[in-house]
Amino acid sequence: MASDYQKLLEVGETFFSVKDADILLTMILKNVKDLCEAERSTIFIKEYNDRNEEVLRSFMATEIGGELKDIVVSSKKGIVGYTFQTGQVQLVKDVSKNAYFNSSIDEQTNYKTRSILSVPLLENVRKPIGVIQILNKKKGEFDEEDIRKVKLLSMLAVTAFLRIRERAQLARMKKLITDANQNDLAHISFQTNHLGLKDIYKQVDVVANSTSSVLLLGDSGTGKEVMARYIHSKSERSDSPFVVINCAAIPPTLFEAELFGIVSGVATGVSEREGVFQKAHGGTLFLDEIGELPFEMQSKLLRVLQEKKVARVGESEEKPVDVRLITATNRNLEEEIRKENVFREDLFFRINVFQFKLPSLQERMVDIEPLSVDLLKGIQNSQHLGGKSLSLEAFEKLKQYHWPGNIRELKNVLERACVLSEKRKIITENEILLPHERKKQGQNLVESFEPEDFSVTEMSIETKNFQKQYAQKVIDFFDGNKTKAAKSLKISREGLRKILKRKAS
Repeated sequence: MASDYQKLLEVGETFFSVKDADILLTMILKNVKDLCEAERSTIFIKEYNDRNEEVLRSFMATEIGGELKDIVVSSKKGIVGYTFQTGQVQLVKDVSKNAYFNSSIDEQTNYKTRSILSVPLLENVRKPIGVIQILNKKKGEFDEEDIRKVKLLSMLAVTAFLRIRERAQLARMKKLITDANQNDLAHISFQTNHLGLKDIYKQVDVVANSTSSVLLLGDSGTGKEVMARYIHSKSERSDSPFVVINCAAIPPTLFEAELFGIVSGVATGVSEREGVFQKAHGGTLFLDEIGELPFEMQSKLLRVLQEKKVARVGESEEKPVDVRLITATNRNLEEEIRKENVFREDLFFRINVFQFKLPSLQERMVDIEPLSVDLLKGIQNSQHLGGKSLSLEAFEKLKQYHWPGNIRELKNVLERACVLSEKRKIITENEILLPHERKKQGQNLVESFEPEDFSVTEMSIETKNFQKQYAQKVIDFFDGNKTKAAKSLKISREGLRKILKRKAS
């Protein structure tokens, strides 16, 4: 008897070395069948079918009719269903006398069941995740000793099985994050006719697989974050997180907590959270607008980069972090260093191992067409549109503008053109509204007023009327789908509802 339990513990230990769920289930079934000296054993695991109904899918330990049978049954029928619903062990010595026995399974397997020991697979004290059944004791009948052995084995099996499932879920989540990172670049070809940018891409392809820090320079809107994502996608860390933080958007008092994390109870109402270094562990951290980092925080960032360890606010213990750092700025950091208490020279040397300066859009007007096509694809993907393209006249109009806001401004113009073109497939030059044209529209509106109309009240009324009309145009564009319209307008659905409720004046 003692040898049986010793064997059980040894078997349980082997469960935790298995990484494949099907292999684990086969091991469980073989061992439980042998321990109970039974003819056959089956595990049923909870799943959901195509109609979102809860079902139990079986895994057979032994071949039936020359092949492994895959059987799906209702989670509310038969002895297995009763065990699953109640979470109670069922010892049935003669199935012919049991009202719950489902003979259809025997019919499917061409097997004659005489007796069943049915044990729920419990996750703690919650509803079972499945049921394990042992069929037909070879000698005698199933007894309390068999129940104890199967229950012990089932507890070990559930723990091992859930560990495998959690690993699989984490792997799927990791893949989703990776896919999301890659999808951010999916619509961008990275083809350029600008000689300087071509040279940057060649250098970046060499640098990408190193762990060295990269500093990206360039005016606002030149695509520094896109380049950072490109570097990440080309590196060996591409399957790991890519985390972005804009230093210009964080209040000075929150910098340390955002970068390094914070423990609960440090201050009233403060809850525990990870910093961006922990979130980016194993991957890439992109610090945009690094020139906006408060001077007193720069020494703490430098220490983390040197020691590769992070301590959360309110915690003394440091934990190692493995992060590839990419930073960006539109400032001249070398000039900032010469100013007192603005930017540390030692931090600059740490982040400036490789430096790339991205050209403005005005400098790379040769790329206006491929950039517009790429951006248009991205806009249509994010808004679930498709099939729109720019006319030749629209391209020509885009080439005539100097683009002080760079690629970001070009994207905004194209996004607005998508909406204004409504359901037409071709975006014409009339839908390409450049800033001076939008300003002119506003001037025309003002010029149509009588002198007595010029008031803050009248301006507010006209603004609200325009917002309501424009919002309705966006809703019509999305065939009445207000959720998509709100997303396109970058407001909440409630915000859109409030705009629409405004009374026309």
